[in-house]
Amino acid sequence: MKKEKKTIDSLMTEERRFPPPSAIKANAHVNSIEQYEEMWEKSIKDPDGFWLEQAKSLTWFKEPTRGLEYTWDTKNRKIEHTWFADGELNVSYIMMLCKKIEDHGIRTVLITDEFAGRDGASQSLADTVPQADALISVGNANEMVTLPPLTRVIGDLKPVESIAGGFDGCLAASGGVDIEIQAIIGATCQLGFGKLSAQGY
Repeated sequence: MKKEKKTIDSLMTEERRFPPPSAIKANAHVNSIEQYEEMWEKSIKDPDGFWLEQAKSLTWFKEPTRGLEYTWDTKNRKIEHTWFADGELNVSYIMMLCKKIEDHGIRTVLITDEFAGRDGASQSLADTVPQADALISVGNANEMVTLPPLTRVIGDLKPVESIAGGFDGCLAASGGVDIEIQAIIGATCQLGFGKLSAQGY
């Protein structure tokens, strides 16, 4: 019998899989790698249809008919993303749904990010209700971070000034970047589902 490998030869490569406990898997929104692969495939082949399908999980005043629309023109430094442009949504109404759910005895936890400004005090969370007493914040997306110059860059760094979290002058002559952390944590969700990997050169 082949002995199971329990060590990692390279931190840049990991092929082992660690299946979740069956109790967690049974209640998960995505409960198998096959389901994830199917969703990922659809998000690549039909991103508009995929995101319109995901939008049905929200309550809209006016349901959108347009999903993700984007312009990715690095040459002219124009990178724009628009989600559900013709839909009408009110976050406060979603909070009222939280109130209705709680009133029916269903315990609810809200998960949100914050855009509280670089000083951490410029903007508040979305309007809430007293019943929304369990809230998880994933942090202030406007928090500034400094990324040191890289020894090797694949591609062009200049568009970093145009993406979410970037701004004119955030790219230093040395190659370092002063940027809001949303440029890192939001980089994949802006383009839909993705597979992340790392490789040594």
